[in-house]
Amino acid sequence: MKLHFKFQISLLILVCCILIISSITTLLAVLSISKRVDTEKAGQLFSETGNRVQDELTKMLVQAQKSVHQVATVPGIADKQNDDGLSLPFIRYFVELLNNYPEIYSVYRGFSDNTFLQLIHAGTDEKIIRKHEAPDGTVYILRSIIMMDEKGEAARELWTYLNEDLEVVGKRVHDRVEYTASSRPWFLLARENLQEGVLTDTYLFDSFQEPGITAAKSIGTQCVVGIDITLASLEDFLNNLYVSENCRTALLDAKGSILASNSKLKEWIGSSNDFLAPINTTFNDNTDMQSLSEVVLPPTREGAFSIRDTYMIWSRSWEPIGGHVFDLIMIAPSEDFLGYLVEMRQRAIASALFLLFLLFPFVMLGSRRLSHFLTILAREARRMKNLDFNGDVPQKTIIVEFAELSEAFALMKSALKAKTKDLQIATVKLQRIIDLGIAMSVEKNTDLLTEMILKGAKEIGDADGGSLYLKKGDHLEFQVVLNDSLNIAQGGAEKERVRLPHVPLYKENGEPNRNNVVSCAIHDQRTIVVDNAYESKGYDFTGTREFDTFNNYKSISFMTVPLQVQGGDMIGALQLINARSPVEGQIIPFSDSVKTFIEALSAEAAAIYQAKALINSNDRLLESFIQLIAGAIDTKSPYTGGHCKRVPELAIMLANEAERTSAGPLADFRFSSDEERKAFRYGAWLHDCGKITTPEYVVDKSVKLETINNRIHEIRMRFEIFLRDLKIEELEAVMSGKNPADARTAREEEEDTLFDDFSFIAECNYGNRYLSDGDIKRLRLIGNRKWFRRMDPSLGLSWAEHERFVESGRTTKPGWEFLLDDRKDHIIRLQAQSRNDYKGLGFMLEQPEYLYNNGELYNLSIPVGTLNREERYKINEHIIQTIMMLQTLPFPDALKRVPEFAGTHHERLSGDGYPRMLKADDLSIPSRIMAIADIFEALTAGDRPYKRAKKISEAIEILYQFKKDNHIDPDLFNLFLTSGIFSVYAKQHLPPDLIDEVDIEQYLD
Repeated sequence: MKLHFKFQISLLILVCCILIISSITTLLAVLSISKRVDTEKAGQLFSETGNRVQDELTKMLVQAQKSVHQVATVPGIADKQNDDGLSLPFIRYFVELLNNYPEIYSVYRGFSDNTFLQLIHAGTDEKIIRKHEAPDGTVYILRSIIMMDEKGEAARELWTYLNEDLEVVGKRVHDRVEYTASSRPWFLLARENLQEGVLTDTYLFDSFQEPGITAAKSIGTQCVVGIDITLASLEDFLNNLYVSENCRTALLDAKGSILASNSKLKEWIGSSNDFLAPINTTFNDNTDMQSLSEVVLPPTREGAFSIRDTYMIWSRSWEPIGGHVFDLIMIAPSEDFLGYLVEMRQRAIASALFLLFLLFPFVMLGSRRLSHFLTILAREARRMKNLDFNGDVPQKTIIVEFAELSEAFALMKSALKAKTKDLQIATVKLQRIIDLGIAMSVEKNTDLLTEMILKGAKEIGDADGGSLYLKKGDHLEFQVVLNDSLNIAQGGAEKERVRLPHVPLYKENGEPNRNNVVSCAIHDQRTIVVDNAYESKGYDFTGTREFDTFNNYKSISFMTVPLQVQGGDMIGALQLINARSPVEGQIIPFSDSVKTFIEALSAEAAAIYQAKALINSNDRLLESFIQLIAGAIDTKSPYTGGHCKRVPELAIMLANEAERTSAGPLADFRFSSDEERKAFRYGAWLHDCGKITTPEYVVDKSVKLETINNRIHEIRMRFEIFLRDLKIEELEAVMSGKNPADARTAREEEEDTLFDDFSFIAECNYGNRYLSDGDIKRLRLIGNRKWFRRMDPSLGLSWAEHERFVESGRTTKPGWEFLLDDRKDHIIRLQAQSRNDYKGLGFMLEQPEYLYNNGELYNLSIPVGTLNREERYKINEHIIQTIMMLQTLPFPDALKRVPEFAGTHHERLSGDGYPRMLKADDLSIPSRIMAIADIFEALTAGDRPYKRAKKISEAIEILYQFKKDNHIDPDLFNLFLTSGIFSVYAKQHLPPDLIDEVDIEQYLD
């Protein structure tokens, strides 16, 4: 009996232990899952809250910078005032700006002489009114600092208090002015960045002594306009955010100073005003932490989340605009999210103990069956701990309480299984949204993007069909229509276009169209879910029913989600039709969980749409600027008015043909991406942008004596003087008694010589005549002839010409001058700072000693062409300037090759081109294409004053010689001929008399 008793006790203890272990295992599984889910939920809540704070601050800063740019363009904004400034026309614009954006504290402008005008929005803010001692009824405060008014009175500061109707309710004058606008951070920073608006670091406003940020924009070099935004609105925004009951929130700047915090954090700091307090500010006794710096995580742009001791900590860093970095920190006690788990654990333990004692009498009687039951129960508990919900819980037992426990266990298992499945489904959908976001962000084809959005939404919502609309003016246009049951796929990347009519956003009387569910969702900016369109009385589904009748279909459940970036413009709408049950496949209403996921996807899609629209807009703007620069260069010269436009056209034609080539040396040539193709196009447009630094008369120099004008007329006038002197000498000889016939004969012989000499000089002035050594010797001989000058040659000179005249040592007294001369004042020397060390930058052009040499003999003695050595260098220097100018631009990585494509068209495969004397291995296919395009356009251009346009055959003959001399790429030259590009180009741009027949076979060796 004793042995039997011991066995019963042992078995009882064993059964009790099993029961306790089972209960604990179940409890741990439930607590583990609950803690993990709630921890993830807390992290997600922190992240969503961080996004809202980030969006709010970014919106404030973007609006401030946008507003300051608008203020900078207001007419009369840079006009100084001599009074309180109330009569200035733009004051009402300032008032409108302050009323529209409550976060703006003031709008102002300042000048370098410290003249200052500021309009402050007091509104109903008692703090501002008290700070400025404003009388009752004050809504706006106009602060004016006048350095010297129209009466000549000394500097003073005027304070004018205005009511809502801008009527003066009070004034205050300070004769002592301590505020100097030109020394303020916003003024100094804007003056350092003249071309763009700036944002200051956080600082205390002078007039309010509250922290904030200033957006400023310089107008010229003397005036700066600014907008102050306070951080008080952020303080209210943080207080209104609810994360948990005891969550502490703080916004920091890059220096670690607290910009704004909620009231819970102030309890720790022990101060009602923690603006700009350092991050290591010591907490009071309300917490076991020493300071904020003790718990802060290294912030990341995605958000860092951690559980430390008894607190959950989250932080994020971002750079919204202007290079300013902000950190957001949130700290909440873990018990705010997990406190209920303690109570759950206590209740579960109490229930297990109660059940143990309740079942104790029955354990002795049914120990064997009970042992078996508990074994199975423990096994199932272990499965549940591992999230394995297979198998069945034993249901049959003679003990009622344990039967109930078994039933409860089964229900708990079923509930956990269902919740886990829902969590898995949600995780899959969330991951799908993330994957779609990544795919959408890199997709450049708009049609593929729209189709990707709709297909992803159908997949996540398990919908049978759907449509995606984009807002175009006053209506919505179908972009994609999909339906699985009807096998419809229209729009997007599909070849079949959408044939459905547009959806009007407004009725004929101009009222919003809220009869159509899609239009209503756009106007109301909300998601609309219709469980059964055939029973809906709020929206007109007549068109849908007609569609159903025609296609033998039934559209029942609808979900319409507007595509809108938070706080931005409406882009369009996404509509899903007929949600399907995952199990039976029947049509069911769209659930709230599906709605949440679709809204997240729609917001993501809208943001990507907007980002792509902004990128496309910036691309168009950049290309317009590039074409504007090219057009300005063409317009600069009346003779080369189309070069920068025609070369890109010709280069792109040849590049396209090269890419289509599938055989030969060019078979492997392809641009690596559309961005590289765009870089080539930009390079082609900008290939001569350096000519903007080249004087027009050098570019267009048509004769040797041309500078600003053709100096052949000065030479002709000197010959006229000689002719006059010959006539005078003839008359003097006759008067002195010489035979008139002999005197006339002598004069006529000299005149013939003069006419012949001038004709020779005029002929030498042309660049197409080759000068021999004998010609140059004759020029010098003719130039040695002298004429007598009586006038002072220094009169009427510019200051620069006068300096050169004085340095040359020429006399102002009457004296003899050479007919053709190379004087010192003909030389324009390089300034010391103008002498560029191009060789140190890899450029091989030899810089001449002088900037320009306008010597008459020097220029007339040019053997071939019209350009002397200095002018030739100045012409060639344009390509160096092109490269240097483009290399200074911050092109993105995809456009880094623009300087290469623009700056290598004067290089040769033989290695003797300029400016770098690159070898063939250093010249890419696009660079070689540019060389051929530039040469052919220059040869056939009919707008050059220094040469006549070549016929096609002549131009190709010259290119062929360049090919034989290894100057240009032979394969590209052959492709240029065989593809017929030269002929297509000629028909588009050359007159008929230049278009002749070309036998290309002779050039294809």
